[in-house]
Amino acid sequence: MTPLAPVTIDSVPITSLYLGNSRILSVYLPANYYTQPQQHFKVLYSNDGQDLPLMALEQYLNGFYESGQMEQIIVVGIPANDNRTNEFGTGTITNADGMGADAQYYLNFLFKEVIPLINSKYRTLTGPENTGFMGWSLGGLTAFYAAWQHPEVFGIVGSISGSFWWRTNINSLQELLNSRVIQKMVRESTTHPALRMWFSAGTNEDINDRDKNGIIDMVQDTTDLLSELTKKGYQSGIDFVYEQVEGGTHEQGSFAKVLPDFLRWAFPPG
Repeated sequence: MTPLAPVTIDSVPITSLYLGNSRILSVYLPANYYTQPQQHFKVLYSNDGQDLPLMALEQYLNGFYESGQMEQIIVVGIPANDNRTNEFGTGTITNADGMGADAQYYLNFLFKEVIPLINSKYRTLTGPENTGFMGWSLGGLTAFYAAWQHPEVFGIVGSISGSFWWRTNINSLQELLNSRVIQKMVRESTTHPALRMWFSAGTNEDINDRDKNGIIDMVQDTTDLLSELTKKGYQSGIDFVYEQVEGGTHEQGSFAKVLPDFLRWAFPPG
């Protein structure tokens, strides 16, 4: 067996014509990338790449690779910027607060600039069975939307505490619930993307309970999405996994606690 060396991290600058700004991608390369020069690797793209050090991604990958708990993959961290609440979202659909105005440009940036750059620069395996997308909070919302809309690219998606409250109408409780973009997208979809989906939500992420049913909104917005997926024929434990985090809060330290569960589930050892 080839001895494992620690993960290495490349810094890859990229300027987006769609967004009109620049940033530096963080590319986490496994040991075998250099020791096995003929091997190609699956890729996991991540929103909020600036959070990955806080979430101990490098340490998790090193530990899992050494212990053989997950396949060696390439992880691409895409950092957010000061325009995060406009770049993240659901394509051309802005929410009731006007957030997400640049979300379609961000998706163009991802599909037409980031992914082609990574595929040209590194030995990647392509196709949905080899490509995942993850994020948390607004990044988790964006990751799920992108994967659902583009199953020809992504076959795996992880949404940690995804912002599935994202809605277009707040005139009444019923309109708020009915206009939640992701739940509505799944409910009205005529397609059945072949996705493997992973979700989590923490029980202390907020204190809001808009319909007074005893379930906080963060958990309910996620479980309502799971209900829509179930109605479409997706099976819990097979097509999607949900991890409810008792005491989990809406911050990176809490997100980091479930990240290893997603990684091992998404990319088990071959």
